[in-house]
Amino acid sequence: MAKKAENAFNNKSFKEATTYLNELLGNDPNNQELLLYEGIAQIETADYQNAYKDLDEVASGSSVYKNEAIWQKALGLLKQKNYNKCKLVLVEIPPSADEYNKAQALLKKL
Repeated sequence: MAKKAENAFNNKSFKEATTYLNELLGNDPNNQELLLYEGIAQIETADYQNAYKDLDEVASGSSVYKNEAIWQKALGLLKQKNYNKCKLVLVEIPPSADEYNKAQALLKKL
């Protein structure tokens, strides 16, 4: 099942990936990596409400995916043209994060 989810995601079949990821999360609901990828897939299918719920859950934790989740949420808000909220999310990314420079560059463009 994990391989199917990975293949669907990598092939940009995000609706299919969401189905597989949801099934995997049923067996492992606290898996931060699965939640992150489900959130990304949901943004790609315009299921923003569920995407932000998943991404917020990852962002509020302490996993290695925390800052990536914040970055992905910002990209979702950008996709929705919600620039003010996007800026508010981008400033949450700390200078120590890998995503910090990308976030700062995007902030300057907004």
